[in-house]
Amino acid sequence: METQKLELYVQNMDIVVPGDLIGEGEPEEYSPYIHVEGRKLFSTVLGIVEIKEGKPRIIPLHTTYIPQVNDLVIGIIVDVGHSYWT
Repeated sequence: METQKLELYVQNMDIVVPGDLIGEGEPEEYSPYIHVEGRKLFSTVLGIVEIKEGKPRIIPLHTTYIPQVNDLVIGIIVDVGHSYWT
């Protein structure tokens, strides 16, 4: 079975804005700041593209913490809101 290669339209360290087409390829899990629509990958934030091992991710220029599985968190959560933790 032939695998489809990801075709990128950006380079490492490029600045992208929401809606910029980053590339096309097989849908898979990318950074949380990349929206996949069909085979097209779009930026969802203003940020800098980082490409490692041929896979893009976007480093936002402004962001809040987005928890991931296996993150180490030191503290006690006393309140959870729609878009915050305290």
